[in-house]
This record gives sequence, structure tokens and C-alpha cells, in this order.
Amino acid sequence: MRKSAFTLFLLCFLLGNFIYFSLSAQSTTPKIDSLLKVVTTMKPDTTKANTLHEISRAYLNDLHDMANVQKYADLELVLSQKLNYEKGIAYGLLNKGIYYWGTGEYNTALYHYKKSLKLMIHSGLKRGESSCYLNIGQVYVEQGKYKEGAEYLLKGTKIKQEVGDLRGVSIGYNNLGNVYQYQAMYAEALKYHLLSLKIKEELKDNVGISMSYNNIGLVFNSQGKSDEALTYYKKAAVIQESMNDIGGLGNVYDNIGNIYNDKKNYSEALNYHLKSLKARLQTEDKQGIGSSYNNIGNCYGLMGKYDQALPYAIKALTTSTQIGEKKGIANAYLGLGRIYELKKDFRNALFNFEQSRKIARELNYKEGVLFAYENMATSYAGAKEFDLALKYTHLAHGLRDSLLNKDNFKQVTELNTKYETDKKEKEILLLTKDQILTEKTLKEQRILRWGLIGGLSLLFIAVFTIYRRYRFKQQANLVLEKQKHEIEQKNTLIIDSIDYAKNIQELILPDQTKIRHLFPESFVLYKPKAVVSGDFYWMRKVGTKLICAVTDCTGHGVPGAFMSLLGSNMLENVVQKNNVVQPSKILDALNKEVVTRLSHQENLEEIKHGMDIAIISIDTVTNQLQYSGAHNPIYIVRGEELIEIKADKMTIGFDNKQDSILYANQTTDLKKGDMIYLFTDGFPDQIGGPKRKKFFYAPFRNLLSSVSLLDLKTQLKKIEEAHTEWLSGGKFEQTDDILVMGIRY
Repeated sequence: MRKSAFTLFLLCFLLGNFIYFSLSAQSTTPKIDSLLKVVTTMKPDTTKANTLHEISRAYLNDLHDMANVQKYADLELVLSQKLNYEKGIAYGLLNKGIYYWGTGEYNTALYHYKKSLKLMIHSGLKRGESSCYLNIGQVYVEQGKYKEGAEYLLKGTKIKQEVGDLRGVSIGYNNLGNVYQYQAMYAEALKYHLLSLKIKEELKDNVGISMSYNNIGLVFNSQGKSDEALTYYKKAAVIQESMNDIGGLGNVYDNIGNIYNDKKNYSEALNYHLKSLKARLQTEDKQGIGSSYNNIGNCYGLMGKYDQALPYAIKALTTSTQIGEKKGIANAYLGLGRIYELKKDFRNALFNFEQSRKIARELNYKEGVLFAYENMATSYAGAKEFDLALKYTHLAHGLRDSLLNKDNFKQVTELNTKYETDKKEKEILLLTKDQILTEKTLKEQRILRWGLIGGLSLLFIAVFTIYRRYRFKQQANLVLEKQKHEIEQKNTLIIDSIDYAKNIQELILPDQTKIRHLFPESFVLYKPKAVVSGDFYWMRKVGTKLICAVTDCTGHGVPGAFMSLLGSNMLENVVQKNNVVQPSKILDALNKEVVTRLSHQENLEEIKHGMDIAIISIDTVTNQLQYSGAHNPIYIVRGEELIEIKADKMTIGFDNKQDSILYANQTTDLKKGDMIYLFTDGFPDQIGGPKRKKFFYAPFRNLLSSVSLLDLKTQLKKIEEAHTEWLSGGKFEQTDDILVMGIRY
């Protein structure tokens, strides 16, 4: 029986963070105030470095103020590096890693944790070493790398036990519980959560206790025991509300909302999910924010409010994608699919369910695979593809049976009962030898009674099953081999076609001989994002005028390449055949040509932003440059001065129904040694750097100014190096086609 399959997947598996955060109503705490007063009067020595570390940790533990965590970790690092104080450097790196973890920048967090770990080991700082292991493990878990995560968590927990750090041991147990929970190993998950809870109760760690209650509730809810789960969630909420623990409340409100979803009380569920989102926005919990968006979208969808549901589902996918949280991405695709299914848009629903299934299988996220199967079954049924609906129904039942079997239920129940009563072991010890012998005798009698019949029955079933599987496997292998061959053929054709398109595109671009003939001192940086590019450059000599254009067509890859071929051909028609040489007139004519050629399209609005272009004409007799541009400006660097000639804000492809002149013609006199730069937006818009942001135009202008006096070969090399460095040596992907042309007059 399908039990609220969609709402079950929305369970927010509360991650067992290596440190428990709480928010205070005060702007600072007495502890922080006193440390801040003391540190200003200290000499720059190791004692000051240690105090800066304490301030960073206080902002983390007492206020969850991540900006100040980073600020004082940076101060600690700078001072420790000056003093060559290895301990201070190690702990500064650890705190920096915590900051990046808190802001969702997992790869940067891992980088700092691993650098810290090396120093901790070298300095013999066992407590710090164990914290690094736990933190690295937690990041891997959040990235869906459960095997690596468990290995690091076990190492960290073991060292915490060796050094007698009970609080650290409880955190390790808690996080191990989460790893098993994500893999639907509920008995193991509950075992570790109960071990963690026991230590927290001994330490009177109320925040930790509330988190354990929440995690235990999640185990029960995953088993379909919603009433038991709600009991634990409410226990957690009581503690968190009394402490004003905003971060914890965001998680528990989310989970309570899921229970009401299961009970089909959607208005109450929506109320709790909105409260959860509010709390998570306060703490900047990006992973939690993504979960809340997904759950709110689900509520609106189940209430039939699809226009409100879809924006929240898309926000959930965007948020999880931004931080690289794969489990959240799988859940977000499932959420989108469910909304489309409710709208009876089964094609889009199935697309999103399949994306979710792929990611969940990659993560070994068994519940995610189950929910994808169940929803795919109902969507295929809605689309009247009953064979496929039956197939995915069987897959779902098989997986659900393995997750929710009686043995699993029994283990979870027994573990919880043992914790609550602490009597199970005593009851076992009270069993008498007579009772054991009686049970053994009864068991032997049952075996003798049914042994022969059961053995023969099993033998018959085994033989029949083996035969059926053999026949099925033979047929399946033939089908798979045929499909594999077809896919390989299609892939070869596609790759060959793209390579051929690349050869065609390279043929239309001016070769080095032509470039050197027209512009002896020049360079071209041309870096397609894919095999083929939507950017192209074009140049011709007409009389005494040298004409050069740099163009950015809509899109990149194959669509952009087709547009670039079309654009190059139209430029030839305008300049060569129609003898138009003034840049503004070239753009007006090119615009009309694009609109005319594409006017057969049903919706011209979809292609009106067809090309952004910068075009110049240099008169070799008068030394005069004429320029016209659609969105793309040009720069002229004269000595130390950079002159920007701005473009019109109208893309080529604008349907100018008044038939008036669209593009301005701008004229300037050139001087010997002037550097002229034409470019598309690919370089300034490239995502990269330490904060994963665009390069932007101001730094781009500074780069060009700084290299403008160098020879052209060196300029090209420096610009390429700047691009590679911005991509962190290939750590980030190129986001767009890149084209930069430099001409010295």
C-alpha cells in the first residue's frame, strides 16, 4: 500500500552538526564582551592568538554569528602565521572551515579542514585532529558521499573516546546515526542516536538532547510510525522553544509539518513549514531553506494551488543546486515532479521523477529511489501507459518491502523499548534453563514435522525459479546488447556531426594569415565553452577601410554555432554584396536581415536577442575609427588612459517596425600606439574566484590597461593566465564562450 509517498520523501533528515548552534536575543554575550575588552590590550603573542580563537568560537557557539567567526579566525591566522605558531594556524584554519561549512561552500570548507588536519597531526593536537575528522566526515555526508563520510566520522569518534571528550563522542554517534538513516538502515541509525542521547543526558546538554529527539523522530517517521515520531518532535520543540534555539526550531517545525502532511491536514502542515522557513532564513541555513521551499511547494500543490506551488519548488531546486547538496537536489526534482503530476502534466512529471531517481541511486539514498518509483508508477498510470505503471509498481513494492520489513520494525521497536525501560537484558537473564530447553524441544519438533514437506517444496520452487531466471536473463541480455549497439551508433553519429560542425565553423573564421595581413599587430583569444561556439569574429578590407566585427550570438554550443554561421553569412551579404561600410549602417542592415530571415518564426520574441556585436571601421588614410555596437562596447587604451565607447542597448534582431535608424555611428581619431579591444561578455561574466562570483567589467578594464603596453603575444598570454587563475586552474567550469580581440594601431 502506498503510504503518502511524496510527503514521506520530504522528511528533513536533520544533520548532526559537529557543533550545536543556538541564538540569543542579545547582540553579544558577557563572555564575548569580556574577551573583546581584553584582546585589545594584549601584546601580539601566542596568548593573543589563543584569545582570538576563543572569540571566534564564542561567536559560533553563543550567537551563530558567522561573519564574526570568519573575522576573528582571519585575525588569529594572520597573527599565528607571523609568530610561526602552528597551533594557532591549525585552529584558525579549522574555524575558517566551519565558516565556509555554515555558508554552504563545502569544497572550500574541505580545503581548510584538510589543511588544518595536517597541522593538527604534525603538532600532536589530538582533540583538534578528531574535530577535523568529524567535520570532514560531515561535509562528505552532506555531499552524499556516505562511505567516505562514515570513515572520517568513525576516525574522529574513536579519537574523541581516547581523549575522554564525551561531548565529541556524542556528536560522532549522532552523525553516524544520520549516515545510517540516509541509507535506510534504521536499526543501526536508532542505535547510534540512542547512544548519543544517553551521553547528552549525562552532560545535561539540552540543545543536543533536543536534536537527538528530533533524529529519533525521523527514524520512526521513516518506518511509517507517525504518532511515535510526533511525540519525539514535540519533546524536541519544548526544549528548543524554552531556549529560543532558532536553528533547532527550523528543523523540528519542518518535521512536524511533514507529520500533518501525512495526516492530510495541509493547512496545519503549511503553517509549520512557513514557521520553519522563517527560522531558517534567520540562521542562513541554506540546506534547510531548500527543504522548507520544497515542503511549502508540496503543501500548495496538495491544496490545488499550483501557481503558488511551482515557484517554491523551483526555489528549492535552485537553492540545493547552488550549494551542491545532492540529496536536496533529488528531493527538489521529486517535488517538482509531484506538482506536475497533480496538474496532470505527466510528461514533465516523469522527467523530474527520473532525474530524482538517478541522483538518489547515485547517493544510495534508498528512500529517494522508492519515492521516485512510486510516483513514476502513478504518473505512467495517469498517462495510460499501464505496462510501465505496473513495472514501477513492482519495483516500488520490492524496495519498500526491503525497507519496511518486519525484522526492521522489530529491531527498531526493541531498541527503543530497551532505552525506555532498561529491562530487556534483565528479563533475558531471568530465563531458566527449563524454558530454554522447552523452546528448543518445540523448535526441533516443528522442524521434524515440516522438514520433509518444506524441503521438497523449496527444492521444487528453487528449480523452477532458476529455470525462469535463466530464460529471462537470456532474453534481457539480447535486448540490452541491441540497445547498447544502437546507443553507441547514435553517440558516434552525434559526435561526428559536432566535430564536422566545428570544422565548418573554423573555416568561416579568418585564419592567421588573413588576420596578420589586415592587422599585423593583433591577437585573438577565442575559447568556446563547448566544442563549437556562439561567438565569432569577422574582418574585411573595402577600399581604404579595414572593417572588423566581434559578435556574440544567442546561446553557446550547437545552437550558438548555427547562429554564428548565419551571422557570418549575413555580414558578408551586407558588406561585400551590398557595399555597406559605415558601421551603423552595417548594423541597421544586419538587423533587417535577421528579422527578415527569422520572420517565419511563430514567436519572434523568442529570438529577438539574436546577436550582440561590436563593429569598427578604420580608415588607413585619415587615421579615423568609426564604431557602432549592439550591447558590446569597445575600449581604446592610450598610454595610461582607457577610453570606453559605449554601445546602443538594442540587440541585433530587434523588430524595428518604424524603419528608422537604430544604431549610432561614433567617430574618433586614432593615434600611433593606441590599443583597441573588442570583446564579447564571456570574460567579464565568467564565474570563478574564491567567492564564486563574476569577473565583472571593472576588473576586466583594469586587466586590459595593465597589459596594454606589452607586446601582443605577451598580452594574449597574460589575459589567458588571468582567465585560468580565475577558474582556479580548472576547478570551475567555463560558463560561456570567450572572445577577446586586441589591435594595436
